Amino acid sequence: MSNSVPVALLVDDNAELLQALRETSRSRSYQIITTTSPGEALQVLRTQPVAVIVVDEVMPEMSGLELLGIVAKEFPAIGRIVLTGHATLELATRAINEVRVHSFLQKPCKASALRDAIKALLKTPPAEDDQPKTPPNKAARDRDAATGLYTRQALEQLFREQSSAPAGRPDCVIYADIDRLHLINEAHGFEYGDEVIKSFAGLLGSPLLPKSALAARVSGDCFLIALPGCEPRAAKMIASRVRDKAAKVIGGKLSASGKASEISVSCGVAAVQGTPDGFSRAISAAELACRAAKDRGRNRVELDDANDMSLVARHRDVLAVGMLREALKSNQFLVYAQKIVPLHDTERPSGYELLLRLKTADGSVASYGNYIGAAQRYQLLTQVDRWVAERALAMLGPYAMKLQRLDITVSLNVTGQSVGDPDFMRFLTTHLKRSGIPARNLMLELTEQAAVANLRQAGKLLEEFCHTGCRIALDDFGTGSNTLANFKGLPVARVKIDGSFVRDIQTNQRSQATATAIVQLARSIGADTVGEMVETLEAATKLRELGVDFAQGYAFHRPEPLDGVLDQLVKLEERSSRTADLKS
Repeated sequence: MSNSVPVALLVDDNAELLQALRETSRSRSYQIITTTSPGEALQVLRTQPVAVIVVDEVMPEMSGLELLGIVAKEFPAIGRIVLTGHATLELATRAINEVRVHSFLQKPCKASALRDAIKALLKTPPAEDDQPKTPPNKAARDRDAATGLYTRQALEQLFREQSSAPAGRPDCVIYADIDRLHLINEAHGFEYGDEVIKSFAGLLGSPLLPKSALAARVSGDCFLIALPGCEPRAAKMIASRVRDKAAKVIGGKLSASGKASEISVSCGVAAVQGTPDGFSRAISAAELACRAAKDRGRNRVELDDANDMSLVARHRDVLAVGMLREALKSNQFLVYAQKIVPLHDTERPSGYELLLRLKTADGSVASYGNYIGAAQRYQLLTQVDRWVAERALAMLGPYAMKLQRLDITVSLNVTGQSVGDPDFMRFLTTHLKRSGIPARNLMLELTEQAAVANLRQAGKLLEEFCHTGCRIALDDFGTGSNTLANFKGLPVARVKIDGSFVRDIQTNQRSQATATAIVQLARSIGADTVGEMVETLEAATKLRELGVDFAQGYAFHRPEPLDGVLDQLVKLEERSSRTADLKS
């Protein structure tokens, strides 16, 4: 499988500008992914390989240079490009000398200039001597040069050395982040922003913190406080004192100097579990809790809590993304297929929907649907779509003539992110041609909501792709507030009625009315209909009475590995040939 295309990450809080930037800077030399905030960008960087990052200088949460400063420390091999609409000598000097930015482009910049800058960094990655120099002695390496606090690595080492304390002793970690520091940088200059960082660092000691506490500057405006022998509730009280003290002392300094800016700090608190990687896990948990504090309005302290559903979801996402990345790297995905059967004319050929499964660490097989939310939040949907398309078409290729002779349609699910991506559509077209599968035997399956959300940018691409003969199916139809008029101009050949209407189709009159309306709408544009999640023959009978053309569900076929289904096609063709011979 080929997943070696380098990735360029574009970061801009303006979604429209970001989309325009993506469209104008795309190239076959690299794949583009996008995020609308520095926080999301860091999550992407920590979960997948990125070759080049392009950031807008002015963003909420933190400035572009602050983000690149973190990137320079944590991911020095990533090429760094900044875009700014208000270039100054001070900004350029800081970008080049402190953040080690490799390209400094002023907006509006020509698309060719950005493409050339990205390609140049892909051709010649940052050299070792372009990375921040390591201080020659250990004492210097252990301390952050700007604040005098420990580095994260030094803090972890010191904490482990102190962990020889009695077993069962409670330990906690606080992850603190100065809110909206970029606004101070923009209003008063980076030098004053640096003073705020130093002032906050100066608070992280006695008497505000216990004498046993260890404090470190992680990156930019983010700090860690390790609290040996401290229970979670007490740690939360300490974090609240840190937050209040920062607002009072640093905010007072700003007011006294005539620089009116509010200072607030968001904190996350987590307990350290007694495992070899307990401290690292606690840092991650505290960081997630800190992000939850920011999401809930900033200037808050949040405690990592197994009963907090939003935090549980964040933890689950982090684990899920790790599994997805490993599955992409090690080909641990599996392609399954489920039959779509005719309800009226039993002589009509069946079709199949391709489904994705994931091999888990314990050897079991899990549905990709359990992970799709995390894949969406961490910008992995298109990468997964590429894997499925390439793998499935390669498996189907040797059976291309059988699919054609048996007139079997195979449905491939494509997400909204992918269908609006010209690079993905070219990728899909290339692999379809390479497989030799007739385009009329392939159907792209889009969810109703994804299709509408991306219709403006995807409509033309879909129309061009379908000129090859490929058709479109709308999945989960009926769950949104759209009508088929929304999809006018697209070659929609199939409408799939969402399973929520099929589940109680025998007894619920509203579900029956909805299914009837969808059948009428589909017929008006010449499309057929499929009832999803059909679990009983009684439900299938009711769907047939309502005029639905096909059914899909456990009542007829449970999903099975695609290679097994393809073996069955060989036997099916043999039976068809014998039947034809008998008739002749």
